[in-house]
Amino acid sequence: MSPSRQEALLDILIRATKPLAGKTLASRLMVSSRTVRTLIHDLRRDGLPIVSSPQGYSLDLNRGLGQVPQEPHTPEKRLASICTTLVASDSPINVHDLAEELFVSDSTIETDLSRARQMLKQYDLRIERDKDTIRLVGSEGSRRRLVRQFLYGSAKELGPSTWSAMVSEFRHIDIAALRSALEKVFRDHGVELTEYALASIVLHTAVAIDRTQRGHPLGEDQTPSELPGLDITVKSSHAEIQRDAVTVGSSHITPDDDLLDSIVVGCARAVQEVCWVEFAPAEMRSLRDLLVVRGISGVLVADSTSPVAPEVARMTEELLNQLAQDFSIGATSPKGPLNMALHVQGLLVRSAAGAPLPPPLGDGFKRSHPLLHDFALRFAASLEERCGIRIDPVELDYLALHLGMQLMPSLEERDLVTITVVVPRYYDVGSQLVEQIRSAIKGVGAIEQVAQGIDFDFGSVSSDIIISTVPPAGPASARVVLVHPLPSRGDLDHVARSVRAERDKAVRRRIRTALSTLLDPDLFIRHEAPLTQEEALRTLTDRLLQAGYTEEHFYDDVLDRERASSTAFGGDFAIPHSMRMDANGTAIAALVCDDGVQWGADRVHLVLLFALSPDGRSTFRDVLDEITHLLAEGTLVNELIAGGTSAEQFISTFMELLDRDAS
Repeated sequence: MSPSRQEALLDILIRATKPLAGKTLASRLMVSSRTVRTLIHDLRRDGLPIVSSPQGYSLDLNRGLGQVPQEPHTPEKRLASICTTLVASDSPINVHDLAEELFVSDSTIETDLSRARQMLKQYDLRIERDKDTIRLVGSEGSRRRLVRQFLYGSAKELGPSTWSAMVSEFRHIDIAALRSALEKVFRDHGVELTEYALASIVLHTAVAIDRTQRGHPLGEDQTPSELPGLDITVKSSHAEIQRDAVTVGSSHITPDDDLLDSIVVGCARAVQEVCWVEFAPAEMRSLRDLLVVRGISGVLVADSTSPVAPEVARMTEELLNQLAQDFSIGATSPKGPLNMALHVQGLLVRSAAGAPLPPPLGDGFKRSHPLLHDFALRFAASLEERCGIRIDPVELDYLALHLGMQLMPSLEERDLVTITVVVPRYYDVGSQLVEQIRSAIKGVGAIEQVAQGIDFDFGSVSSDIIISTVPPAGPASARVVLVHPLPSRGDLDHVARSVRAERDKAVRRRIRTALSTLLDPDLFIRHEAPLTQEEALRTLTDRLLQAGYTEEHFYDDVLDRERASSTAFGGDFAIPHSMRMDANGTAIAALVCDDGVQWGADRVHLVLLFALSPDGRSTFRDVLDEITHLLAEGTLVNELIAGGTSAEQFISTFMELLDRDAS
C-alpha cells in the first residue's frame, strides 16, 4: 500500500476534531471505501491507535503507540461490537458503514444482524430498521443489562479479567478509585463484601455512571424491576416472594431498610465525589434492588435471632446431611452450615427474581472439580424440587464453592498419607522438626508416630512413609525420606514432594482396584462412524440394559443429567451418568468412536458411561475427579483410544496408564 496514502490518511485523522466516516475519508483521499479499510488495517498493524465508533474513525492518542484496538474478527466479537455500538448510538446507524467498521461484507453484516436480533430478544430489545439504517429499541434498564452481560462475557468469569474489562470499556472512569470508594462505604457500615459481590456492584455502578454521562439516566418509568412478585413453595411450608419481602413458613426475610438506605446514599455520594455524577432517585432504587437481589450479607434480615430464616436454615441442613450421607462424607466447619444457609437464602431471592449472579470462575472450575460440580447439581436439583423454583446454571459455581468449603476437608481425609517421624531425642530438636514437617505436609499427610530412639526398628512401621534424621540400620517397611535435624527449605520442599507423590500413588492404586471391577469386557464398544450424542448414549444404555445393570428409564435419566450440565470436561472424553444412582449394579460402559461424537460444543472420542447402584456412590465419589484429571492429559486419551481395539486391550491399556501414572 502506498506510504503517501497512509501518511495522507494519518494527517487527516490527526487534524480531525471529530470522528470521520469511512465514506468521508474515501472522498477526501479519492479512493474506494475498501481501500480506506485496508489503509486503516495497515496503520493499526504498524501500531497506530485508530479506533472506530458509530460516528466514524478517529486517532486515540490516549492509548499511545502500540496499544492497538483489537478488530472484531470472530462472529462472537462482531456480535458484541454490533450490540454495544447500538446501545451507545443516539442516532440511527448506517448498515453499510457498520460493515466497513467491522471489515466485513454486506452479506456478512446481514448474517450478523440476524444473530444480534435473536440475542437481543433475551433482553427485551429489538432492532428497528428503516432501509439502510438501524436503531435499538428498548428500555434503558434492558440496555444496561445487555452491556453488563457483554462485559461478563468478554471476561469469561467474574474475577480479575472483569476488572480489566471494566477498565478497558470505561476509560473515562477511574475504576480503581470507584472501587475503593464503594468498598469503604460498605466497610463503614459493617457489611463484608466478597470480591465477587464487589465486582458485581462496581460494574453495575460503572454502567450507570457511563449511561448517565451519555445523557441516558434511568427515568421513573425505566427502573428495572429486579424483584417481581413471584410465589415459590417449600415442602411442609409456603414461601412467597413479593416486591420487598420473602416469606418462608412463619419467617419473613426482609431488607434492612435503614441499613440499605444508608448504604445507597453513601454509594451515591462516593459516585459524586469520584466521578462528578449525581444519581437520580431511580438510579438509587436500582442499586438498592441490586443489593437485595445479590443477597449481600447483612442487608437481608429474618424475624429471629439469626440472619437466616429458620425454615431456610433447616432445609439447607437437611440437604447437606442428605448429600453427605449419600456419599459417605462427614460435614465440617462450624460456620459452614450458616454460610451455606445465607447463600441459599440469597439464592432463593435471586432465582425467584430471575437475577442470577454472574459466573465467578469460568469453565475451568467444573473441569478441575467435576465431583463438586456434580454435588452442586444434586443440591440445586433438590432445592428446585422443594422450593418450586429454577436455579440458573451460572449459580452452580457458587454452590460448588460453598459445598467444597463444607465437604472438602472430609473428602481429603480419605487420602491423607500416614507418616512416622524418626528423630533421636536431643533437647527441643525433635519437637521443632515435627512442627516444621506438619506445616510442610498440611492437607496431604498426618503424623501418626514420632520415634526418638536411635535403635528404632524401621521394619516395624505401618505408616505410608518414614521421615527420618538418621538412615535405617536394616530393611524398612516403607519409603524413607532423610532430612537434617534442622531442616532447610529444600529439605522441607523435598518432604512435601515425597508425601504428595506417595498420596498420588495411593490414589491411583485405589482407582485401579475400583476400575478393575467396574470395566466389564462385555460393556466395551468400538465404533468407526461418527455418532450423535443421543446415538452414543442409546448404544451404551442398551448394552447396560441387556447386561441387567439398568432399567428402561436409565437412558432418560442420563439425558436429564446432560441437559443440566454437559459431562464433557473440555477434553476428548465424556463421563455421563444419572443423578438418581438407582441402577441394579455399578459398572462402566465404554465407547471408543474413531470419527468422534459431537457432545454439545465438544467433540469426544471416548465415552465412559457410569451406571451407579445405591452402594456404588462411594466408588463414584472416589474415582470421578481422578479419572477426569488423568484423562485431561490429552496424550493419555490418545493412547487409550489407540490401544482400545478390543475390550481386553482397552482395559489392559487403561490399567497400564494407571500403573505408569502411579509409578
